[in-house]
Amino acid sequence: MALRARDVMTTRVVTVGPDDPVSVAVHKMTELRYSALPVIDRRFRLVGMISLIDVLRHREGGGADTTRIGAVMNSDVLSVPPRASLGLLAHRLRSYGELRVMPVVDGSTLVGVVTRSDLLRIRSRRARSAGSSSAQGRRPRAAGRPAAGPAQGRHAPPGEPRP
Repeated sequence: MALRARDVMTTRVVTVGPDDPVSVAVHKMTELRYSALPVIDRRFRLVGMISLIDVLRHREGGGADTTRIGAVMNSDVLSVPPRASLGLLAHRLRSYGELRVMPVVDGSTLVGVVTRSDLLRIRSRRARSAGSSSAQGRRPRAAGRPAAGPAQGRHAPPGEPRP
């Protein structure tokens, strides 16, 4: 069975709101070492993404950190549904150079994110598992078969910093 976005996504996502000042996004991204954050409304609907690149461009243009995130964010967001294959996810992350995090949405509701690191971690687990299976005299797993269970959430609920 092929892994899907829902199998590897982080469900406890750090987010910001469109009415928050840019300074809130900057603080969260720099403190937590994230490159981008989903922007959600009060109903957890994905309305945009704000990245460090967006903030830098905003500042270069003379923008203040008191500006609302909604005026700086990218509202044309690429996302995937929970059932999306990891192949599709990897392709989209690879094809769009600035994109390091892919929002996972069910309808328009943010349900998780998958990062490039999440994909590498899954690939590493699968490779290690295949190696240990061979070392124990068992057949290695077929390509595309899961080697580990779903990734556990590592982030805080929307709007809260992670521990």
